[in-house]
Amino acid sequence: MFTCSQATSLRETSENIAAAKTKISDILNKGILRDDEDCDRLQYFMHALRVFQTEFLAQRKAWNDLALVVEV
Repeated sequence: MFTCSQATSLRETSENIAAAKTKISDILNKGILRDDEDCDRLQYFMHALRVFQTEFLAQRKAWNDLALVVEV
């Protein structure tokens, strides 16, 4: 069981991860990067963020949100 402060921290971290994923996705979709290595690196970041987001959502028992992350 989490304290209110811990639950807030988990929620805020989950939101920050989602925001970071959105920013990276925007960069990838805009085609700003021309180097394939840079694009690959951003894909690795997206994967790592997805793993962490999944973990935080599972700890929060946010199953509906977790299902959306896993489906992507």
